[in-house]
Amino acid sequence: FFHQMYQPFKWNMMANAADYGEWKFGRRITGLSYSGNLFALKMGMAVAGAAVGFSLGLFGYQAGVTAQTPLATMGIVGLLTLGPSLSDLLLWWLARFYKLDDKMMQTIQRELSMRQQQGHSETHLPLNAVPEKA
Repeated sequence: FFHQMYQPFKWNMMANAADYGEWKFGRRITGLSYSGNLFALKMGMAVAGAAVGFSLGLFGYQAGVTAQTPLATMGIVGLLTLGPSLSDLLLWWLARFYKLDDKMMQTIQRELSMRQQQGHSETHLPLNAVPEKA
């Protein structure tokens, strides 16, 4: 039930960050934000997989045997219970530093909406464009 319960919050944070970037810098980089997050997610899965394999080796896990040692059994239980619990507590603690609360996001949305209505959305050169020299 609790496995990755924070995912909707994380995806909402990415959308808020895209709105904040457009509000602050006049540029919306939603694709970069989401693709960067997915890259970090995949890298994290690779590191976590290596950490699990290393941990199981330290606990003395033996593949293919009918019974594991008590240390290996405790290690497996710890990886399935304590690991996710500690990571969720860490995420809860880190979320305290997240500054884009509901009040701030309402202000950002209101100002972005006003910019769109006034037609003052900033235009930027494409990344590969070279400005003309005078």
